[in-house]
Amino acid sequence: MMWQKRLQKQKKSKTKYIFVSDEADILGESINICETVRNLWTYYKCDSQSIFIAVNKNIKTHQIREKSLSLTDINGIKTYKYLNKIITRKEFIIFLDCDKQRETENYKKH
Repeated sequence: MMWQKRLQKQKKSKTKYIFVSDEADILGESINICETVRNLWTYYKCDSQSIFIAVNKNIKTHQIREKSLSLTDINGIKTYKYLNKIITRKEFIIFLDCDKQRETENYKKH
């Protein structure tokens, strides 16, 4: 019974994303979206790529591009957007809560 509750909680905590590059289009869900973004960017190193992240859990999959947080890298020029408005890299990190997650991970390791 507890195992089922834990599984349901994990399922609810997943963040939806769409990763678009010259090589692949990936639609997925992630428990740790910050780590997923880093891994996708490292693995698919190409000239043009974007990731769209649904910050709100209620966003439908077909709405992620319009109602999301996004990062686009074209020839080394990165553009960060939230709801189609340009934001700074710092704001992008704050929206994802990556700083808090990294601090927690580092604390667990020590």
